[in-house]
Amino acid sequence: MAPLIPPLIPIDTLLVPSGPSCNSQVESELSSALNDLVTIGALQSCNRMSIEELCNPCAEQEIVSKNTTDEDIFKAVMEMMEGEQMREKNGGDDGVVDLEETEEARPMHRDVLVASLAIQKYLSDSTEPNARRLKQDLARFSCQVHMEESANMVPTTITQYFSR
Repeated sequence: MAPLIPPLIPIDTLLVPSGPSCNSQVESELSSALNDLVTIGALQSCNRMSIEELCNPCAEQEIVSKNTTDEDIFKAVMEMMEGEQMREKNGGDDGVVDLEETEEARPMHRDVLVASLAIQKYLSDSTEPNARRLKQDLARFSCQVHMEESANMVPTTITQYFSR
């Protein structure tokens, strides 16, 4: 079989259409190329799409209604670009990172200890070696969390809690 030659479509025909004959020529060349792909087995005929489906995918057709004009699309794109420029001009988010938006906050010491205790209670009846080892590891981890919590405490005196 001879090597396939890609269809040649002059760019000027795409930029300045010279009438329906130009479009039909492009469509016939594209159809021929698709037929060649089916012939060599690179494209199955059941998966073949029409030129209309290739140019205007179903997902885009659902978004853009029949009443939407090219001018409406142009205005929407320009408004979006202007909004981005204004955001950059006004400083955007100023580098402030909201922890809730980027990732979930780290659990508090108390939450970790409660979860550890719940797992230890669940494992209390188990005689499996892995369960016993996990229970011991959780007990050591709980001690470590207690130590970290107490190390982070700030020394105070009782008089600091009374107003003067």
